Amino acid sequence: MTLSHGTNGRFCRLVAAVIALLVASCATLPPTAAPQTSPTLDSPQVFIEQFALSGRLSVRVGDRLDSVRIEWTREGNKEFINFFSPFGSQLAQVSASSEGATLVRGDQTEYAPTVGALTQSLLGTPIDTALLARWVQGAVDLMSADVPAVSGDRLIRWTVRTQAVRAVDGIVGGRFATRITASEGDTTIRLFVDQFRPL
Repeated sequence: MTLSHGTNGRFCRLVAAVIALLVASCATLPPTAAPQTSPTLDSPQVFIEQFALSGRLSVRVGDRLDSVRIEWTREGNKEFINFFSPFGSQLAQVSASSEGATLVRGDQTEYAPTVGALTQSLLGTPIDTALLARWVQGAVDLMSADVPAVSGDRLIRWTVRTQAVRAVDGIVGGRFATRITASEGDTTIRLFVDQFRPL
């Protein structure tokens, strides 16, 4: 097909106009935002020493079963645990520092060297909160089938299972499990974590 000079000129002008429009549209496109990186479980794990946690704790010792809601805060060498009934009324408060631990229950106050000694009175079994903090975060070195701990002069071997591990917002490598089950003999501890927040 042969184009006349007039047709050819109109065609060239049309092509030039289309190119100009394309260039203009490219110039007005907003810059592409950098992709947002969401927390993942792929990074090497980081243990979070200071945190605030809320959840539900149940402890079964033989035929005895205690179920409470907890608000637990660890800051440096201090920690505070508030215990509530399933209906929301406060049952007790435990506070601890390097000097020892205190349990306030109603108008009664108890003192002990460790938090575990006080949870023995409150829940029927000593709970080592340093160990529990590692279970919550699914610490790799404590994920073997049998985890040793010491209560008084007795060696305890906990079987620990963590489920539904999630990444911690704002902490690369931080993670926590929303369900933890630890058992030893006739004792079973279950913790369901509703919220975990680094401090």
